[in-house]
Amino acid sequence: MSLVRSSCVGAVVAVLVLGGCGESDDELSGAKARVAEQADPICTETRDKVGDLGGDPAAERDAVQSAADRLKAITVPGEDEEKYKVFTVEIENLAISLEDVVQSRLQNETARAETALGRARESNERVKKAAADYGFTECSQGLAS
Repeated sequence: MSLVRSSCVGAVVAVLVLGGCGESDDELSGAKARVAEQADPICTETRDKVGDLGGDPAAERDAVQSAADRLKAITVPGEDEEKYKVFTVEIENLAISLEDVVQSRLQNETARAETALGRARESNERVKKAAADYGFTECSQGLAS
């Protein structure tokens, strides 16, 4: 009987330990949800300001850079820090590409401006992917239409 009782006690301990791990995952999900609650509205607001890329690249650059600054200020759980950093770096790359569009147009370098606009569109696609990898809803739609 003591062998059966020991096995049962071991099974109960295993269930309690596994249940504790589940709570930890829920806490992480809760932390990610809090990050999403802060980030997704920033992405939506930025997408509304930007619209289609290339219409007003200076205003678009400013909106995207503002979003990058605000998003970098959000505290992210350590376990998710690398994924979040990829997300914010891609947003900064989008702002850099838009700056190149601005500078190219100022110098009447049409081909360079088109290339930079293409990079901006690619950056927006990478923003979408990085946001989806993190688990965002609104941000995974990108920062431009």
